[in-house]
Amino acid sequence: MSAPLFTRGMALALEFNLRSEPQLELARWLGSEGVDVPHALKLVGPIVEHDIIVFPGAMFDITTPGSVDSVRAVVHVAVGEDAETPIDLVAWTRKQPDRIFRCLGVAQAIGINQLFNPASYFAGRPLRVYRSALAWLAAGCDGVVPLDCTE
Repeated sequence: MSAPLFTRGMALALEFNLRSEPQLELARWLGSEGVDVPHALKLVGPIVEHDIIVFPGAMFDITTPGSVDSVRAVVHVAVGEDAETPIDLVAWTRKQPDRIFRCLGVAQAIGINQLFNPASYFAGRPLRVYRSALAWLAAGCDGVVPLDCTE
């Protein structure tokens, strides 16, 4: 079996991981919202706040702090169907966690791997679907958050 190609998502996640530093205040806030932060970090990697610039189509890019039209947002990695390959970054604000932006425009859902894993919804157990990334994180990353790719 050959090694997977180094994808744009992997390159983006690597750069994001290298630029991310622990943010205790964000971790406290996430905890106050019901998120098991250590568990979430194991599944999505760093969860940090950055200034982002929002583009049409629910797209974003990380920008320098204080840039014109920038928005402070929570940013983390979205993985692919195999539950480990980074495919995109997603961002959302504390005030509107159900409005989710994508960096590369590749991710169709957060937790998409669970759509392809029958163990996620066997024996009559439904696949949980969340409207916001925050609700998904608070549920232990159990389920899926469909992303609106037409915004």
